[in-house]
Parts: sequence; structure tokens; C-alpha cells
Amino acid sequence: MDRGIPTEGALGHMRPRQIDYLVGTPEGKLNAVEQKPLGLPWTAVHDGMEVKLSQDEGELWVLAKSSGRQAKETTIHRARVGTTIDPG
Repeated sequence: MDRGIPTEGALGHMRPRQIDYLVGTPEGKLNAVEQKPLGLPWTAVHDGMEVKLSQDEGELWVLAKSSGRQAKETTIHRARVGTTIDPG
């Protein structure tokens, strides 16, 4: 499911029925979710993609990062602030 589509009500309906699902966490909730796997190591999935896996209350959390997505976010940020300065 895409970010913002699944409500807690919908997920609450799915959990007791043991329906498997993958949900993109809304950006407003990312800080709370990202705290769970912080101490875990990154695992390479394929070139440019890494994940951290964390299990909590019967749910598997997957924190993923990709170099492609990071480049896209940097480009969007630079367009918004109107800068071409390389932060790295």
C-alpha cells in the first residue's frame, strides 16, 4: 500500500486476520519508526540498496535506503532552495 492510504482502522482489520501487507510509512511517522532499528547494521540487498530489519509486536519493519532515492531527494531539495552547492 502506498503512503497515506492505509489507515490504522484498515490495518487493525487486517492484523487479526493475519493478512500480510507492506506499507510505506507516512513521512510524519518516520522519525518514530526510524528509532527502532538505529543500532542495527545495514544489509546490502543489491547494488545501491541497503535495509535494516526490526521486529516489533509481531510486525516486521523494513528501513530501506537507496543511493538512487537519495540522489532524487537531493535534487528535489536543491530545486526548492534554489542552490547548486554540493553539501558533501
